[in-house]
Amino acid sequence: MLPLRLGSLVPLVVVFVGFGAQAQPYERWRIDGQQLCHKSRTFTYALSASGQYPTAAERSAVAAAVNAWAQAASTCSDLVFEQAPDVPHGTPIAYDGKTRVSFRRVRCADVVPPTDACYNDDSCADKYDCWEYESYVISMPRITFDQNTGVIRAALLEINASAGNLTTDDGKPCVGPVAPGCVGWDVQRVMTSAIGQALGFALITRLDSTMVKRVTWGETRQRVIDPGTLQGICELFPPGQPTPECPPLESPDGGTTVDGGTVADGGAGPDAGSVTDAGTSADGGTSVDGGAGTDGGQPGGEEEPPSDEPAPARSGCSTTPAAPLLAALVLLLGARRFRGRGKV
Repeated sequence: MLPLRLGSLVPLVVVFVGFGAQAQPYERWRIDGQQLCHKSRTFTYALSASGQYPTAAERSAVAAAVNAWAQAASTCSDLVFEQAPDVPHGTPIAYDGKTRVSFRRVRCADVVPPTDACYNDDSCADKYDCWEYESYVISMPRITFDQNTGVIRAALLEINASAGNLTTDDGKPCVGPVAPGCVGWDVQRVMTSAIGQALGFALITRLDSTMVKRVTWGETRQRVIDPGTLQGICELFPPGQPTPECPPLESPDGGTTVDGGTVADGGAGPDAGSVTDAGTSADGGTSVDGGAGTDGGQPGGEEEPPSDEPAPARSGCSTTPAAPLLAALVLLLGARRFRGRGKV
């Protein structure tokens, strides 16, 4: 069985205006030289459900993000999008090419007992349905792909709902606490870029792209599929033709999971972002952690992302150094898991 690899990103109504008529560049996601690709022409997603969650508003925001991609694809591609039935919390990920969306509402540091064995194999998030990264990280899409071919086998799009600063409304940026009618970290905007990663698109530095690395407090413009990303859809998923440079799947039981991320700009506060931290897991898998940074909920919040240290490896992993990414003047810093027992 080939090693698995993990990857994540920030945690985005199709209007083909607002970014200008000229198509902007798009990039395919590459991990250690391996180009990722979504082989199927059906993008299937399911929501991880527990009790009354996700809320009706969150479901609508996710559906709107999917619809943005579906409308864009309908203009030049045979790529279609469908929703599968909800999946109960804790259901293992199946390597069947489908995407899971999970809103994490509590921090692992607050609910996981200090002696729980899940700390040893990084299974706490799934066991307790909790957020295992720092609070300034917005989302953590984890993409599993075949190590030999780059074919995407599965995606888990984790959204940080533990801080109470996600919003689904239209309006002006929230000033002070999040309230109805204003925008904080917009769920639809976050989901739109995360879906792009699940399709094999890379995050880029252009501020006018759907796949931009950074997200700003109160910003909803990147709910839109920009002309460059639309060009990518047309070229990567041409009707009746295979995706370019997407070979047949060779390893039905193998895969690699990678994490990528979108940078969050807290407005008046410092910017957060992501670096890649490669590592080899105890079970033979390789992991790369990234993520979407925030300042803890609002511009100028008390908890700021670190500025002078690399992202630590996952629990039980050895690490190898990786170069940080730069987006404009923003230093992207790695998302970190809550590994300390009872860490706050």
